[in-house]
Amino acid sequence: MISVHDAEQVRTILSEMGELHAPASAPDPMYRTKVFMEFTIDSVDIDVMAGFSIVSEGKVYDCSLDKEQIVERMTLGTEIVPLQSLRLWCKYYRLMGRNKKADMIEKQIE
Repeated sequence: MISVHDAEQVRTILSEMGELHAPASAPDPMYRTKVFMEFTIDSVDIDVMAGFSIVSEGKVYDCSLDKEQIVERMTLGTEIVPLQSLRLWCKYYRLMGRNKKADMIEKQIE
């Protein structure tokens, strides 16, 4: 998850590190994400999303990365990675109809 205004910079950086893949098919109507990119870097598949949105029961839910939703930061090498809450992702998975994933998260946070 990245901010929309960082999308081109991220595309440039990750393209230098690995391969950017063309979209495999038409976008899923369940999502209205503004930017979605797939890369392979050192045999690892990486999805990048900016402006993540989920359509559920005819309503669009904006799930974009928002500074106010950052609950924790993790250090990865020399970078600091902002993290949203597991509760928030549980909500997102429910909106996507991925209840098994939401249930797994709920078991860990209770």
